[in-house]
Amino acid sequence: MYPKADTFGEGLYEYLTRVEKWRHVTIIHEQPESLLKYVSLINKFEDGLKIKSWTANSAATRAMLAEISTGNERNFLVDVPTWQVRDFLVMAYAHNMTGTQYTYFFTDWDVNFMDLTAFKVSMGAQIKTFSILSKVGITESLQRGLINARQANQPGTSRNTGRPMERPFLGLGPEMNTHFGLLYDSILLLAHGLVTLTKTRSLLPQKLSCERPPGLWPLGLSLINAMKSTRPEMVRGYTGQFRFDREGQRTLFDITTLDLTEGGFVPTGIWNVDEQMKIVTRPPKKLPHKMIKNMPIVLKVTTKQDPPFMIIKKTDAYGKPLITPDAWQGYCIDLLDEISKKVGFNYTVHLTPDGNYGSSTILPNGTEIYDGIMGELIRREVDMAVAAFTITYEREKVVDFSTPWMTIGGSIMFTRPKSQKPSLFSFLQPLAPQVWFYVLAIYLAVCVCMFISSRLSPYEWNSPHACDDGGDMTKNQFTLLNSFYYHISALLNQGTELAPQATSTRLLTGVWWFFALIIIATYTANLAAFLTVENTKSPIESAEDLANQDKIKYGTISSGSSRDFFKISIFPLMLLFITSNRSTTYCQTTTLSTFKKMGAFMDKYPEYLADRTEIGVERVKQGNYAFILESAWNEYYVQRDCSLMQVGALLDSKGYGIGFPQGSPWRDRVSSAILQLQNDQQLDKLKRKWWNEYNITEPCNLLRESSKAPSPLGVEQIGGVFIMLLVGFVVGFLVSIVEFVIATRDKNRSEMLKAMWRELTFAVRCLTTSKRLKSDVKKMPRSRSNIKLISSVQSGMCAMDPKLAFFPPNFDPHVTGDSTDPLLSNVPGRQVPTSIGTTQPDIPSSFGSVDFEAGPPGVEYSVPGSGPSISAYPWTPGGAGAQRRANPSVVNRTKVMKSSTVHPENSHISGQDLWQFNQPR
Repeated sequence: MYPKADTFGEGLYEYLTRVEKWRHVTIIHEQPESLLKYVSLINKFEDGLKIKSWTANSAATRAMLAEISTGNERNFLVDVPTWQVRDFLVMAYAHNMTGTQYTYFFTDWDVNFMDLTAFKVSMGAQIKTFSILSKVGITESLQRGLINARQANQPGTSRNTGRPMERPFLGLGPEMNTHFGLLYDSILLLAHGLVTLTKTRSLLPQKLSCERPPGLWPLGLSLINAMKSTRPEMVRGYTGQFRFDREGQRTLFDITTLDLTEGGFVPTGIWNVDEQMKIVTRPPKKLPHKMIKNMPIVLKVTTKQDPPFMIIKKTDAYGKPLITPDAWQGYCIDLLDEISKKVGFNYTVHLTPDGNYGSSTILPNGTEIYDGIMGELIRREVDMAVAAFTITYEREKVVDFSTPWMTIGGSIMFTRPKSQKPSLFSFLQPLAPQVWFYVLAIYLAVCVCMFISSRLSPYEWNSPHACDDGGDMTKNQFTLLNSFYYHISALLNQGTELAPQATSTRLLTGVWWFFALIIIATYTANLAAFLTVENTKSPIESAEDLANQDKIKYGTISSGSSRDFFKISIFPLMLLFITSNRSTTYCQTTTLSTFKKMGAFMDKYPEYLADRTEIGVERVKQGNYAFILESAWNEYYVQRDCSLMQVGALLDSKGYGIGFPQGSPWRDRVSSAILQLQNDQQLDKLKRKWWNEYNITEPCNLLRESSKAPSPLGVEQIGGVFIMLLVGFVVGFLVSIVEFVIATRDKNRSEMLKAMWRELTFAVRCLTTSKRLKSDVKKMPRSRSNIKLISSVQSGMCAMDPKLAFFPPNFDPHVTGDSTDPLLSNVPGRQVPTSIGTTQPDIPSSFGSVDFEAGPPGVEYSVPGSGPSISAYPWTPGGAGAQRRANPSVVNRTKVMKSSTVHPENSHISGQDLWQFNQPR
């Protein structure tokens, strides 16, 4: 019942050449004897024919398909069992042989019963088969066929009187496949032969005998001849009409060709030996206009999952990503959608098997092979590669690239250094240590210069009191200590009672004020920044820093353009970079010897290389590792993890492009579409979407900008000011104790302790008066440049100098006056002469408390007045008493006030007449 091989071969050849226009074909078969039915086809194709052997799930078969995929074969006649068709298509899919340029004609009788729509995604490869069923899509009822055939009186009438039953072709199911149809037709033909034979012979069996063995049925040959002589109009079986030649081979049959569509297999033509090829194409299920427009063009796209460029959304039950575009998302998918709209194609997306972009390897025989995406393009397994695919010179030699759709460069990712804990003396950081040293040195120099200038200038020597009646005694206010005090006050923007009088000192003061103004303004301007801005410093700032150290390890992607970049030679390289605002140009000069050194490090320590970008980023987060990757990735991860940052400038300049097999007709059209998108600023919109908006709350650059707002200062920033204040308090208190000890050094230890305790208890009395007796104030050291005696009280409008001046104990003046005055005898250290002069009413009776300014030994002082004169003689060291000298110097006398309150118990005198004596200059 099967068709005759020669006749079948002629019909197949006519269809392939007339309808499909094949000029070459590759036959893939499983059994050698199956080639017998293709003898006619083999003889007629001659040079355009290749024959390949198929063995299911074998390495030889995979090698055979890999070889075919790299060639120009596109038309395949596949003779494999029905149950192996799906395996064959899966392997063809794995070798990227299911694109629109491929056509598969399966010759097994039951392929049309299989559901192969999964391999027809978006109109992929053309899959064809045939059937010898008499009616495709409509079958007649097979019930009561024999009875109806016997009742037929007219030739060519229907075998049944029942109503034809329609049902879809695919609804037959495996229980009603071609094999069962041929079996039914065989039984039907046998029944027809028996009916024909009964017209001339009796079919009753002979008597059986147990004594002789059964022989051949004598009517067997007659039955066969009756079946061979069956005319087509006599019987119409499930597989059509019958006609046989002398050898009993079936020569009349209908071959129905079928094409796979989204709705299954549909018939496209019928061939038989009488009518030859007849096209009866039925239109497939009506599809949307957009799908019809793009139906002939479905491109296979290979890629690699790398957010945000390519992200998997949907997977199958085994976790593998689906190949439909809606199963993916990312920058590249949006880019492909825009390009496909402009160019006009559909596409399927496939993951590259090894997950690499592709690097070359030189085999021992000198052959260069590529893995990853590069290998797929070179072997023409895909139509294009869309990913973060870097355009390089080495890749351009073996594949084609479109216009770059993104410009990037190599960069270094490193952890953002943590802010250092501010020092307690952070307030000193606005100025460098050497600046502080220069300020201190200038301050000391200016103070000394002011002291010297004030003593040289006569205009700085003035009368010490505004109430002076024209005496000859003058005073210079700029002592060395006053000079230090005056200039530090100006530097700290504080005032003082001192004021320069001479032009020279005023000029020096003005220059110092200008210097202080600039220093203080500069310090104040920088102080806020140093106290509020975190101090961070990265251990590496460039590729040179990374290459010239061994503490921080580094690496890149194990396979790709970044890894290949470090294998270049050592010629100098000038790299030019344009900032994002396109207003500033930066140039970085780097010798490739640095990159070669880094490449040698990576070759020596391959464990620091990362298989995927995510692995490298995680290593950076762990610390002491720098990851080298394209700037687009760096920017993406830095925006989402504020603990990461990009170090230094870009290492090179390159771009991402779409890869094609060499000679692809799609390159120019895709490049033109990319330029249109760039001109419409669509590429910038896509980058903002996937870099600044996708899977992110707020970019880190915006967070860093918001963190620049002023924040409250803590103790860490200004704690040093409190420490300096505390140190100043302690030093000041210690100096006061030293001053007190010096003032009471003439007393013994017990008296000193009593005096100290008395002063301490007086000082801590918060509610007591702030006034005290002048004599309570002990002897204090005094500058020897002032030669006057001054009081702590005021008289009339004249304000006396509030500083009390006392003579040092090396003087023992002798006073001419009333020897009976108890004060003169009670004051310690005084000696009263025996001669007594005349006492006048205006001579103070309590004059014993008056001291004289220290003068050189041997100088005699006298006080002429309206009353008896009072003379004072300095105590001569080494002498036992007072010594008179001739030619005493005249001392001017000025009366200040008069009172007579005496405290003899502690030698204190308050309110007494005070006299000021000025030594003539």
